[in-house]
Amino acid sequence: RTVLHTPGQKTPIANSIPGKVTHCNNQSKFPGEAVTSVTMNTMTTMLKPGSQVVSQPGKSARLQSKRATVRPVKRAQLQTCCGTKVSVGVIGRGLIGSELLDQMTATKADLAAKGVDLHIAGVAEPGKLMSNPSEDWRADWEKVDKVEDAAGDLAKQLSSVSAAGGAGVIVDCTAAPQPAAMYADWLRAGVSVVTPNKKCGAGPLDAYKDTIKAQREGNSFWMYETTVGAGLPILDTLQGLLASGDEVTAIEGIFSGTLSYIFNTFDGSVPFSDVVKVAREQGFTEPDPRDDLNGLDVARKVTILARECGLDVELDDVPIESLVNAELAALGSADEYLEALPKFDDEFAARHAAAVAKGNVLRYVGAVDLTTGKVSVELRELPGDHPFAGLQGADNIVSFSTKRYAPPLATPLVVRGPGAGAPVTAGGVFRDVLRVAERKGAQVI
Repeated sequence: RTVLHTPGQKTPIANSIPGKVTHCNNQSKFPGEAVTSVTMNTMTTMLKPGSQVVSQPGKSARLQSKRATVRPVKRAQLQTCCGTKVSVGVIGRGLIGSELLDQMTATKADLAAKGVDLHIAGVAEPGKLMSNPSEDWRADWEKVDKVEDAAGDLAKQLSSVSAAGGAGVIVDCTAAPQPAAMYADWLRAGVSVVTPNKKCGAGPLDAYKDTIKAQREGNSFWMYETTVGAGLPILDTLQGLLASGDEVTAIEGIFSGTLSYIFNTFDGSVPFSDVVKVAREQGFTEPDPRDDLNGLDVARKVTILARECGLDVELDDVPIESLVNAELAALGSADEYLEALPKFDDEFAARHAAAVAKGNVLRYVGAVDLTTGKVSVELRELPGDHPFAGLQGADNIVSFSTKRYAPPLATPLVVRGPGAGAPVTAGGVFRDVLRVAERKGAQVI
């Protein structure tokens, strides 16, 4: 189905099919404004050479016949004359949020050449809200006075995005539960949500299902690709397999860049505690490494994947093999944890030696078994020739076993690459923003 829009409002004013334009009322704010925006790749085939869509004040638009002035419509002309406005509000100005703002600012001119008007409507974090920043958003931010109403800031963010017009998108770049609790309300209001925040996708199942439902009710989109693999197309790959009718039987992966680095590095030549300390110093871990080594972040990711496959999984139901025992978990600070960790080096060394003796390696794996409906997060011994054994650095890897991608004709489908870092994560978030723009009629690629 093709929808025609007025360039002033992008208001749908006609439904049409290839070869025919049906009833088309002129609802433009501006009398005499021509109907020029078309959200369909085959418009050039719909409009035969010598024909064009026109409208006149107070009259219905019509398909002008060949007796009129011959002026074929070209695809490039449609793209440049029919800009799609995307108004974005960003919550969270940390590493990912700041990188995203920089990427969007740097790309605005290129997108404008493709007919996409990318507008940053606001930036918010607890106690602070900035509306309509300039390209020098960092300097603008320093001029904004602090306020104490954090909940009010989030409500104002929705107002600023809605008032800016176009396709509204709120980007939650936090890891906090408060913004995640508002997704359904934003979506029902017609504002799309893009986020790397896992709190909703892996949160209470009822709230997750309500958020999915809210998209349909608000004609909006919840995009959360970066919750599982940062910039890697993991959810996109899974959704494509399912949408095309493939039957997914298992998903396994190394979903933590931190744990990938640690077990790619830990070869028995240095104590496990030293590997963790170096990982922290090089920025591969959270400020408190226990937030990575307890496995909870991996559990959130496999919960999201399991739900995507139709399993009703609660995060609390996921068995997690934590690498932080009760004694270490009870310590008050990260420094205390790192100071006590060497006491347990022998345990990790023994486990590593046992794996090596069998020609195996240790890898921290999250898994979804669709045949049993079970999910798991655990430290596994894997053969030295396993695809997960050859990882380097902090790379992530995910394997999809399906009816199509299975022996003897095929091997599992594998996605591999950086699974962490502000540039790649922000890039993945930005791509989701552009996906919203595409679904609203823009032609970005």
